[in-house]
Amino acid sequence: MPASPLPALLLVGLTLLAPGPGLAQPGGIGAGFDDLILAQEGLLDGGDPGLVDSAAALEAALLALGRAVLVLSQPAFESLTLAPAGVTHVWVLTGTYPNDYRLSAAELELLASWSEGGTGIYLEGADHWGFNHVPSSFDDRDGVGLSGDGNDTFTAMVPAGSLIGLVPATSSYAQDQPGSDWTDQLNLAPEDPGVASAEVLFIEPLFGYATTIHASPILGSSVLVQSWEFGGYPAGDRVALVEAYLGLLAPAPGFPFVRGDANGDGDLDLADAVRVLEALFEPGAMPLTCELAADANDDDAVDLADAIHLLAVLFPVGTPVAIPPPTHCGPDPTPCPDAPPCSHFPGCP
Repeated sequence: MPASPLPALLLVGLTLLAPGPGLAQPGGIGAGFDDLILAQEGLLDGGDPGLVDSAAALEAALLALGRAVLVLSQPAFESLTLAPAGVTHVWVLTGTYPNDYRLSAAELELLASWSEGGTGIYLEGADHWGFNHVPSSFDDRDGVGLSGDGNDTFTAMVPAGSLIGLVPATSSYAQDQPGSDWTDQLNLAPEDPGVASAEVLFIEPLFGYATTIHASPILGSSVLVQSWEFGGYPAGDRVALVEAYLGLLAPAPGFPFVRGDANGDGDLDLADAVRVLEALFEPGAMPLTCELAADANDDDAVDLADAIHLLAVLFPVGTPVAIPPPTHCGPDPTPCPDAPPCSHFPGCP
């Protein structure tokens, strides 16, 4: 590995530019672009991306879908900030051993903050999860648990979960470093603290291990990770795959709250039923700041039935009554246009 990283380069289409003043400042890279590709493979190894140039392949697929794309190669990209009205998706391509880029904890923390702020995050790399893993809060959002370092058996894949029916039933994979790819074998971890749900998207057909995982967050936007390079996917099917990925890299469906916790104090108790009754029947009572939480029976209205439902949960008589999800901090899994609002809920971070 070189003693110092290569100079940062900004690539727009086929034009190669040196980074200008303000590139790392708020708003410096967001304006006018839908997607930011961080092409990191080869940055620490003489600029060699290997046999597969995933950044070029991904850029071509996004452009075919009419997206405005910025491709950036910059070591230590944790200095970057995105404008709030800037890119909606960040695609991080770290590559395959021995040309791979090793993400630092600071870079991973930035990815976590972007995801929490509503930017869809895609991360690919053969070694990030299974070999010399760097811990960060991104681990709480990627839906991946302790994973294996892998080997060179990944030469084909079958779709799973949300991808079934959107991409071919079986696809070949062109290894970037034949005989030395070391594709990580991923383990699903839907219990990650920042994840509302997680699913496997691609499976190696012979040995059955996962290589792509999609995680929907409690707060912010989705994360999609895979241990193989996008450029190794069959060229004729890449646009369809990216279109499917764009559909999955979406924000969480709503504001995080806990159903039934009408006063937002973090506990479900008699005070919540009293708070609902106060809001409904006491003149001059403070309005509810999160009516979703007060909607204890999830019928998209706050009324006497919610107080009764809470009392039935707290003081069961006969068949137990349950609170519909979310029973922990999370968005409404059954959003409705007529659902009551939630502008603030102190019981969730």
